[in-house]
Amino acid sequence: RIRRQLAQKKGRNQKGKSHRMPGGDGMPQLLTGNDFYTKVVQYEESVSRKEAEKETWHVNKESQVNALTKAMEQWKIADEEWQEQNKAKEDEWKEAVAKWEQE
Repeated sequence: RIRRQLAQKKGRNQKGKSHRMPGGDGMPQLLTGNDFYTKVVQYEESVSRKEAEKETWHVNKESQVNALTKAMEQWKIADEEWQEQNKAKEDEWKEAVAKWEQE
């Protein structure tokens, strides 16, 4: 039980920390060091890559929505035509039934 609680607490503490700058652990850093500089460059690249992926996702989602909207409009037109045909057939049938009842 305690292990599970500790694991959950660790998970809660880890959430939301992915957006922090490298070396953001609260310890002093040598800001001119090569290691820190490469970490910053990698961080900036990952942020820009994530933003590009997010933008691509939004564009793809928008195109899917547009395609769905277009398909829905085509379906509505086809459905209206189908209903008109059914209405015409139903009217013909009612006329035939009325003729038959008169005989």
